[in-house]
Formats: sequence, C-alpha cells, structure tokens
Amino acid sequence: MSCPGSSRTVIRKAGSSSFCTGERREESPGRATYKAYEKYRASTKKRTALQWRPVIDFREKQVWALYEKYNVQPHPCYMLGWPRCSCQTCIFSSPNTWAAIQQIAPWKIDYMEAIENDLGHTLYHGMRIREKARRGRSFIPPGMLQRWKTEAMGEFSSPIFPDRWELPAGAFGAEMAGAV
Repeated sequence: MSCPGSSRTVIRKAGSSSFCTGERREESPGRATYKAYEKYRASTKKRTALQWRPVIDFREKQVWALYEKYNVQPHPCYMLGWPRCSCQTCIFSSPNTWAAIQQIAPWKIDYMEAIENDLGHTLYHGMRIREKARRGRSFIPPGMLQRWKTEAMGEFSSPIFPDRWELPAGAFGAEMAGAV
C-alpha cells in the first residue's frame, strides 16, 4: 500500500500550511471526486493551505489492516459503532445514528430540537428530530458505552498503542452518515 504523493511533495507544494485528512473515494459519490491533494478552499492570497488525502484510494479493509499492523487504537467513535469520524449530527444520518446520539449525547438532540423550534421547521420534512431518534435503534454495542463515551466526547486517555488490538464495532458498518 502506498499513499498518493509523499509528505515531502505535499509540504513542498503547500509551503508550511498543509493538513492531512482521511476521506476515501469509496465512502460516497461526492468523495469519489476528491483529489489526493489540492489547494484548500480557505486559502487566501496571504496564506496557502493544501489538503492532503493520503488514503483517498484505500479500501476500508486496507485502512483497518494498517491500524492492526501498527497496533494503533482506533478513535473511540469507531469503538462505539460509528463507521466514520465526521459530523456527528449530519443531516443525512439514519434513525439508528440519531438513536445512538440520543444515547451518547442527549443534549445534542435537545439542541437540534431547539433549532427546529426557533426556525419553525423540521430537519426531516415534518418529522421532528426526537421522533427520528425514537424510530431508530442505537448501534452502540452493549458494554461499550460506559468504556468509550467520555473518550469519544473529547477526553481521550487510552494508550495510543493498546496491549491488545481489536477491530472496532464500527468497522465495515452499514451506517454511512454521521459520526462522533
């Protein structure tokens, strides 16, 4: 497995303002059109930033194989069952994702409901966000919520290199939108 470009090439093209993200083409039709590296949309005349996507052409299986090979602890959201680390309250989230959000961070459902009330409009064509969550079934595996909730919400304290690596519950998951 090799990454498109090298870190040296990316830094040389972008100066000192470059960043790396993990989008992959297989994740969605929109991401399928992304370039391996490109000028970031927030670049200005005074500051150029380059976005580098080193795993853009990797299959999910290749990503998890690297995690396992180097014994790296996946982000807690994967341990809780999310298949992607992106926006948790994504408007494209399924009822199951909203049910998981209700379980891990109920105040986010409260906040979304307040926005619906303020706007006088629902996020889902007449269905309130709380109803969307009620229609779903949380995919968080039993026993994992207590272990990973605090770390998933921003206080990561587990070792980066665990004693025993395990494939997370979110690997190869069916939920494709929303993450912690």
